[in-house]
Amino acid sequence: MKNSITVTVGDMVTKRQVIGLVGNSGNSTEPHLHYHLQNNPSIMHGEGLPAQFRNYYANGIFVSVGEPLKNPEIRKDW
Repeated sequence: MKNSITVTVGDMVTKRQVIGLVGNSGNSTEPHLHYHLQNNPSIMHGEGLPAQFRNYYANGIFVSVGEPLKNPEIRKDW
């Protein structure tokens, strides 16, 4: 959601810390979030890192730890 970011460049974040709110401010039909993790603060020198999630359902199948593939339906509780 526009203007909801609570961290700044260089901040360390912790598990379950709110860093911003999702919203529907662009050309989309529902709220969603785009994110990118990398191993270096420089966009030109950083390598992308995987994002691991715990205890979720992907297309109705429980996943204890994993990285969602493109375009699944993700839910915390099925």
